Amino acid sequence: MALAASSSPSPSLPIISSSPSSPSSPSSQQGPLSLDPSSSSSLNQEVLYAQLAESLDTVQREQLVYGIAYALIIVLSLLGNVLVVKVTLSNLTKTNTLILSLATSDLLMSTFNIPFNYFRLLNHSWTFGSAMCFLVNFVKNTAVYNSSYTMALIAIQRYYSIVVSSQGGGGGNACLKRLFAVTGSVSVSARGNRGGSGGGSRNSNAHLKTIFTTVLVLWIASATISTLFTYPSRVVSRQNIYGAFYHHLMAINNKTGERLGLPPDYNPPLTMYRCTNPLPRGVERTARKLGLKHQADLLFSLVVFVTQYFIPLSIACLLYVRIGKTIAHQGRLASLKRK
Repeated sequence: MALAASSSPSPSLPIISSSPSSPSSPSSQQGPLSLDPSSSSSLNQEVLYAQLAESLDTVQREQLVYGIAYALIIVLSLLGNVLVVKVTLSNLTKTNTLILSLATSDLLMSTFNIPFNYFRLLNHSWTFGSAMCFLVNFVKNTAVYNSSYTMALIAIQRYYSIVVSSQGGGGGNACLKRLFAVTGSVSVSARGNRGGSGGGSRNSNAHLKTIFTTVLVLWIASATISTLFTYPSRVVSRQNIYGAFYHHLMAINNKTGERLGLPPDYNPPLTMYRCTNPLPRGVERTARKLGLKHQADLLFSLVVFVTQYFIPLSIACLLYVRIGKTIAHQGRLASLKRK
């Protein structure tokens, strides 16, 4: 689900059953194996060893590959976005203010989401407690909402800077023009500054205050929506099948760890913990009343997808299509004039 902490592929684990199976049965070598040591023949033990060795190799390969990938993402994201923040703060225009907000969202994702997911991958369990479970989910969703709608704001800014200005300011919705024309092109503030008057500077400062207010409202709205969606976050415990599998083999042969090349103090836990983000209670009650209890997760994920991605990105795509058409039209006019 979109609101759950970003998940990574779980390591491949062997299939285990608590019911004994006959070692002479052909299916016993291919199907689930017994966790009852008394029922395990030497053949079953060899199959168990092979499965556990294969599982350990898979886990180690996954940890190496994902470790390199996560490290590259974190380093590149931190370096890139810190540079963006530095550049935008040194020249805080209206456009740069929106880019600064976008870079801040990416920095939050790099520091609060990706590292915790990697640690969870290493430990196969969530070890940071319930408070961090909520905080990681909250920050992740706040950052995603803010990023999506900031990109929509940038598209609106570009639209009014290119399309509306090319029409002499006569097109577009009047309410949106009042709200977003102040975020328009750098050329607008440049025209005011070329006049050399103090009024141009005051007008530019007023525009900056407006865009600051717009960005602040967007952050507050993103945090509010994220709180409503992620407040049920909690840590739940589950049986660690991998740990049970290992301890089962240890019960059969206490040399299992040595045989598999594991350190002497290797002792996987029998319980693992997961940071989950279940449905809000109000959503569950509403789904029950509508007779959609089993579709509640799907419907809620659909709502999150529409509000988090579809609406803002659709706005951005539509406006950029209009911008592209306007630029193409202007290019054709320029070609005709040259002829």
